[in-house]
Amino acid sequence: MDVGASTPSLWAFEEREKLLEFYERVSGARMHASFIRPGGVAQDLPLGLCRDIDSFTQQFASRIDELEEMSTGNRIWKQRLVDIGTVTAQQAKDWGFSGAGHPPEEGVGPTDREWIRLWPRGTSEPHEFTGVEHSPPKSA
Repeated sequence: MDVGASTPSLWAFEEREKLLEFYERVSGARMHASFIRPGGVAQDLPLGLCRDIDSFTQQFASRIDELEEMSTGNRIWKQRLVDIGTVTAQQAKDWGFSGAGHPPEEGVGPTDREWIRLWPRGTSEPHEFTGVEHSPPKSA
């Protein structure tokens, strides 16, 4: 990995390029696929496209694993990121941490999962998707 840690990003762009080629083969447009039109589709799928997509999906998971290992398994990456911006469970409580889409306990560990939950600031209404009662922190 290079000093700027840009290699994984470049490899990810290579995979993105393959996906954009599929769009282009179907619709002629790379970024804004114009395949579906009023009344149906513009044309049939090109011959071999489904086979090529299948080949891509067969190797994609291993490419993601390579990208992940290149990043998180790298000594320089770890030196730059491990123990940076750590927050204890008590600090998360005291500061009123909340999250959107994922619980903030991912950042503080599993020590106090009962208290640290997603909650809308300043309200005790439960989130529709969790059904868990929430209450605002006592101090923020």
